[in-house]
Amino acid sequence: MKLMNRLSDMTKNNVHLKKIFFAFLVFILFSCSPTTNEVASKVVERNGVLYPINSEIPFEGRVIDYHVIENELGEKNISLSIYYKNGFKNGLEEYFHENGQLFTSTNYKNGLKDGPFKSYYENGQLYLQGYYVNDKEDGLFEYYTDDGIAEISSSFRQGLQHGLTISYYQDGSVKSSTTYKNGKKDGLEEAFLESGQLISSISFVDNKLNGTSNLYYQDGSIQTSTTYKNGKNDGLSVSYFQDGSIQTSATYKNGKNDGLAEEFHKNGQKKRSLTFKNGLKDGLERYFKADGQPEKTIHWQNGTMIKYLRYYVKNNQLISEEIMSTLVTISTSAGEIKIQLDPENAPITTKNFLNLAKDGYYTGTIFHRIIEGFMVQGGGLDENMTPKPTNTDPIQNEANNGLKNDRGSIAMARTMDPHSATGQFFINHKDNDFLNHTAETSQGWGYAVFGSVIDGMDVVDQIALSTTSTVGGYADAPLEPTVINSVTVSE
Repeated sequence: MKLMNRLSDMTKNNVHLKKIFFAFLVFILFSCSPTTNEVASKVVERNGVLYPINSEIPFEGRVIDYHVIENELGEKNISLSIYYKNGFKNGLEEYFHENGQLFTSTNYKNGLKDGPFKSYYENGQLYLQGYYVNDKEDGLFEYYTDDGIAEISSSFRQGLQHGLTISYYQDGSVKSSTTYKNGKKDGLEEAFLESGQLISSISFVDNKLNGTSNLYYQDGSIQTSTTYKNGKNDGLSVSYFQDGSIQTSATYKNGKNDGLAEEFHKNGQKKRSLTFKNGLKDGLERYFKADGQPEKTIHWQNGTMIKYLRYYVKNNQLISEEIMSTLVTISTSAGEIKIQLDPENAPITTKNFLNLAKDGYYTGTIFHRIIEGFMVQGGGLDENMTPKPTNTDPIQNEANNGLKNDRGSIAMARTMDPHSATGQFFINHKDNDFLNHTAETSQGWGYAVFGSVIDGMDVVDQIALSTTSTVGGYADAPLEPTVINSVTVSE
């Protein structure tokens, strides 16, 4: 099968080789039941064993066959030669190109590939050579271009890659090198530029990232260094500017951020520092300008924003201003959804949502449009699918605030007019990049995100599984709606 895949790759961009590959496929079919040559016409396969026609004694000798194959590429004359003993392939099997040049040469023993194997281009140049034991690749397999340049060498043991696999550039320099053990990456995997410069060095154990993996700039300086354990980030992960100074640094445990994470400006000044605990922000997240002046500080507790301080200079004095962190709880008939709003990045949208929530507007509305794997939309219709007006003006679209429509984010629903949102919102059930802002045009404005779910995403998942149909002229409406009982605000 690996040979077949390899031959298929070899023929993709060469019409002549496509013809050869097609013929080769047909021969594999015909080799089990040869039909046209004088010798081939006198043998027949029964239960995997070749017999002379009208005989119960397994065939022994050489079968020569010729085929005229006609397809969209034209007509080709192909030949093959196979030796049999006791009805099984035993000895040499050869396929030939139309020009008489040997195509493949395979040794068999008792019906199984056993011994050297070679394959050739139509110009006679060796394409592949390897060795089989008991019908499995065993030993070194080497691939070449049609002008004789080594392309890939790969070691096998009992049909599995085992040992070193190397690919080469046209000039013979190493392109990549990977160590395998029983068919799995186990050891070092390296990639090189044509100049010979190392660009990546990755360590594997049992096909999983394990140990330190490094990526390099073209000048050889290190770009990233990451520690893995059992396929997950575990330990220190550091990225560097090309001059060697640190760009980011983070500590992981079992695939999750755990400990201090830092980011730096190019001049070496700290840009951001924060602390994680088991993947959640926990402690102080500090931002700094390139001159070292503080920009903002966010207090986190177990992934929840507690306090937000913003800094600015006034009359040569550094002033700190607290921006209230706003948490809302959407209580539904399916459970509670807690959402952290983002008044800094979406002040207009947040204010609009809070005003409606405090006025009790959302009470009694439902999630009226549900598409699993996309989003759940609510806040505009009641249980009878009757629209509920907000009696407020549409708001400015803030989708250009940089916030993304990722899974768990809450955004405003609207009409085709980018600035038509009033009260309806939706919670993204998956990452929906196509809803993000791309341009300040009617097609590119996107949908304004103004917060994200911090608890209760399982409730959103449950709502997304609702059985839907067209109800009252509304598509994707739930047959058993989830009712919003209240939206409460904690400031």
